[in-house]
Amino acid sequence: MAVGTTIYTFTISLADDDQGVYENFELKAARHPSEAEDYLVTRVLAYCLDYAEGIAFSRGISDPGEPPLGVRDLTGALRSWIEIGAPNAARLHKPPRPRRGSPCTPTKTRPRCNACTRACTSNAPGSWGSMRWAGR
Repeated sequence: MAVGTTIYTFTISLADDDQGVYENFELKAARHPSEAEDYLVTRVLAYCLDYAEGIAFSRGISDPGEPPLGVRDLTGALRSWIEIGAPNAARLHKPPRPRRGSPCTPTKTRPRCNACTRACTSNAPGSWGSMRWAGR
């Protein structure tokens, strides 16, 4: 018999003076049976570090074209792409494309990209050196 997804509930008291964010909320995060505990904790920490209106977890491994965490505006356009773990450089530079029937339209502006790593691996920042970065 297969083990199902486990839902964890976190009570968060967030106080970020730099961004002027002061929130108290409960966060529910689903953990797939194949997901490591440290990856789940990294996802929750990334959620807190990048907290903004419109932040949400993706559908996870069932939707590999989406970021694990994303911030969308009220029109549904992706404003922030947040990767967890040690993504390769090509994934960080992959431009998001709107889906069919999606309310977001392609624009010349790309969403902000962020990576929250939980361990140093061969895909971590050392392999990103050959990529061109245009950041803020």
